[in-house]
Amino acid sequence: ARQRPFGVAEPFQLTAGEPEPTDLRLQRGLRLTFQTAWSMLVARVANWDQHHNVLFQPDGTPTFIDMGMAVDLDKPASMAGLSLEWYVEGFLNATFAFIPPLMLNWAERELLKTRPVLPADIEAVVARWWPLWKAAVGERKAAREALEVKAAVAA
Repeated sequence: ARQRPFGVAEPFQLTAGEPEPTDLRLQRGLRLTFQTAWSMLVARVANWDQHHNVLFQPDGTPTFIDMGMAVDLDKPASMAGLSLEWYVEGFLNATFAFIPPLMLNWAERELLKTRPVLPADIEAVVARWWPLWKAAVGERKAAREALEVKAAVAA
């Protein structure tokens, strides 16, 4: 079986509790995944269904597949009456799910703050959504993973 820098549940990343990637495959996978996601948003394309549609090569290189749910944010007809915010938030949820929970601060520093200039309406959603996601989802997952790492070390 092909190994991936990411696990398959949620997806849970295979880490040992470190706050930054020590495996270059993981770092490469995260950087390229976010680079692709930012490029999609610059092009005004969002795919809220993306998170389970990224395959990783053994070196961490991502391949985005199944773009059937992707929408052109400039074409309301492709958005089925839903808002730009709904699609961008969904795409961000899918993308942020790849961040190992204990690496939230690294991800913020290395993946979020280094993003390219996004269209103003999309940037507004990203700037608003990241802190909300981090507090509501990311930190909850980090607390759970910290307990799991502590239990594994104690065992």
